[in-house]
Amino acid sequence: MIIDIPEGQEPIGYVWGEMVPGIGMAAATFSMSVYEHTTLGLREFEAARLRIAQINGCLF
Repeated sequence: MIIDIPEGQEPIGYVWGEMVPGIGMAAATFSMSVYEHTTLGLREFEAARLRIAQINGCLF
């Protein structure tokens, strides 16, 4: 899929905000909620997030 990003627009913000606005706002809210309500320290949280991505086969 090729997406034409208008000049002056930030690519990720454009896709999430303009192409899938309902999902973009929900995803951002969920992501912020996870960070705000964690009981882990930031280093532990990020280590867990990276390990989960590795287990799921995500590239990082």
